[in-house]
Amino acid sequence: MTSQPPIDQSTSAPRLWVEFAGLGVFVLDRQKAALDLQLVDAEVARIVPHRPVLMAPFDRVRIGMGFEIPTVLTIGATRVAIWDLTGRDLTCSAPDAIAGVSFPDGPDWTDPRPKPIDSPTAWNNLHWLPDLNAACGATRIAHKELVAASASFTSGSMFVGVPPIGADVRFMFEGVPSVTPRLYSDRGGCICPMDPAGVTLTLTSRTDRSRSWKVGLVPDPGTDLHIAISNYAQHETMPMSTGQMLTEHFTAYYKLVDSKTQPALVPVDHTDAPSVRCVPPFLMI
Repeated sequence: MTSQPPIDQSTSAPRLWVEFAGLGVFVLDRQKAALDLQLVDAEVARIVPHRPVLMAPFDRVRIGMGFEIPTVLTIGATRVAIWDLTGRDLTCSAPDAIAGVSFPDGPDWTDPRPKPIDSPTAWNNLHWLPDLNAACGATRIAHKELVAASASFTSGSMFVGVPPIGADVRFMFEGVPSVTPRLYSDRGGCICPMDPAGVTLTLTSRTDRSRSWKVGLVPDPGTDLHIAISNYAQHETMPMSTGQMLTEHFTAYYKLVDSKTQPALVPVDHTDAPSVRCVPPFLMI
């Protein structure tokens, strides 16, 4: 369900890996040491409809009074539990006395691609996610009406994941020479501390904060638990080139933030492939 872990997993306590891919922005709050994921409402942004969902292995889900019952799909030999996140904010509880999210290194060099290309360690750097501050001068989320759902993390470490072959794309921001052309990943997330007995996620209504739901997850003893959040298009559309897809998605991102400019995106040395997906940028505040 998730990409290869970018860091060593040798630890006595299990951790929760939450990986995101799709139409959304990572908001890195340095002062609060917190990570927020803002999933774009494609309908409000007037682009191809997307659906934000939470996914987890069904055999790791707590079923019982007080927990929301998921939809269950069988993908290959795996049963996957799915919760619709539309109109809801996800928060993750952490063990007592553990606070603060650490961030990967920043984009401080000009390499056009990770070396080696399949190395989780090489990919685990903000250099491989688009920087909205550098690209368009953004400093904050300005239009929350464009947010379909969110996920907030206050402990753990952010990571940039290894994209599947063909899902990475190299592009440049036209007229922004300070941001050099490079490959970008289509995924990232947060590695959160977790009680060995399990973790409870809270889903709160964005329009009525008194309404909330619980999702209970239990890891295999001594092993990390991997779950995913996605915000993908929900039906087949007319064929779309990589350039068209980037333009559509980044137009939505520019609307979401307080962009000072809206530079065009130009793919570089890239052959369109069906697996190419949205590239989530980050915003440091």
